Amino acid sequence: MKGGCNLVVHRYGRMNDEIAFAILQENLGDFALFKEAIEAYLNTNKK
Repeated sequence: MKGGCNLVVHRYGRMNDEIAFAILQENLGDFALFKEAIEAYLNTNKK
């Protein structure tokens, strides 16, 4: 996912729909891991 973010954030290249779609398809698991990490953090830091 890092490579795709670099394309978008730093504008290293032209982003098109096909590139964006491929990056998202290949890295969907990253979103689930991110969500799980946030949920774990929130559950351990409840007040």
